[in-house]
Amino acid sequence: MLVFSMEEVLTLHKKIVRKTGGSHGVRDKALLRSALENPFQTFAGMDLYRDDIEKIAVLSYSVINNHCMLDGNKRLGISLLCLLCQLNNINISYTQKELIKLGLSIAKDEFNKDDIEKWIRDHMSK
Repeated sequence: MLVFSMEEVLTLHKKIVRKTGGSHGVRDKALLRSALENPFQTFAGMDLYRDDIEKIAVLSYSVINNHCMLDGNKRLGISLLCLLCQLNNINISYTQKELIKLGLSIAKDEFNKDDIEKWIRDHMSK
């Protein structure tokens, strides 16, 4: 699975905040690192998350709910979801309203990792 480095994620966040407003900066770099590494956990030599879609769902959920940035956690988490799907040849179709609802649902704890994974699979282009 193609992924982003910490530096690339920080650059993406800076661009998002510059374009859409809010405060730039990291609240907790360790939490951001944790969110970025979470999808790649293993146990007894086996990946905890079986495929790229599940890993993308876990990463997006972690970025949004770890609140590692001063502002823009939902925007960053959803942007990473979309970009990682694109980079990993997972074609999804969505409206802006659907993305906003997804981000808010994750932040309000109405969507967990499994719900995000289902959302991605339901929005895959046929």
